[in-house]
Amino acid sequence: IDDSGASIATTLSYSASNSWNTNAGVGTNDKRITYGYLDDGGGGASVTLNNISYTSYDVYVILASDSGNNAPGTYTSEDVTVNGTDVIGSQFSAIGHFAHGQPSGPWIESDGTTAGYYILASNQSGSTLTIVPKNVNGNRVGVAGLVVVDTTPIPEPSSTALLGLGGLALILRRRK
Repeated sequence: IDDSGASIATTLSYSASNSWNTNAGVGTNDKRITYGYLDDGGGGASVTLNNISYTSYDVYVILASDSGNNAPGTYTSEDVTVNGTDVIGSQFSAIGHFAHGQPSGPWIESDGTTAGYYILASNQSGSTLTIVPKNVNGNRVGVAGLVVVDTTPIPEPSSTALLGLGGLALILRRRK
């Protein structure tokens, strides 16, 4: 379902050798989204979306971990690949459960320098999206959710109108 509530053809599949859940299920929606997550558990994990209809899009990978339970805790996370490309390129710091972070605060991006709750893979394209969390020396990534945002450029009405007027002027000029 897209943000307008319309049904879409995109499908999601995932695999993980482990998952984790606090069974808390309370609090704000921001908190609840990080109470459970896919964890590779040392055996690998992946998430795949098929039939994405957007020409270009950004992907927000929401992170979670049972590390940092005594709030707000940070932990060392490994990178995530999106369609085979590393998002950050190295280990990075992330914040444990959003529930233990800033309950009414902002969502913060983990960018390799700042510890945060999500990583961003910008300028993606293609109808298939595959996300693979890495696990190196026991440091791994817990994937709690994904947000895919359509970034396909929409022509401005004024630009389209100007092109139309220019074309009309050329047609009229040729007729004379």
